[in-house]
Amino acid sequence: MTAAADASDEVPARAERTRATVERILDRSVRPSLSSHAGGIALVEVDESRRSVTLQMRGPCGPCYFRRTCESGVVRPELHPVLAGYEVRIVGGPR
Repeated sequence: MTAAADASDEVPARAERTRATVERILDRSVRPSLSSHAGGIALVEVDESRRSVTLQMRGPCGPCYFRRTCESGVVRPELHPVLAGYEVRIVGGPR
């Protein structure tokens, strides 16, 4: 295997590790808080080439007026330690 092939194999592996880590954090710390409002959050995409992660608020949390408060007070603080250097996009979703 060439060095270029090794490097291209590493990106999907790194994305999968990032995805698993984010899912663990969401399950442990974020989803329980959001479920108290009958809402939720989903991991939509991990793009290692752009160093970005996209999440989508679900249920009543998607269109909620206080969504930004939950993002800044719950979601981002939990994810920041493992996603420092990543762009984290959080989008609203359908009810």
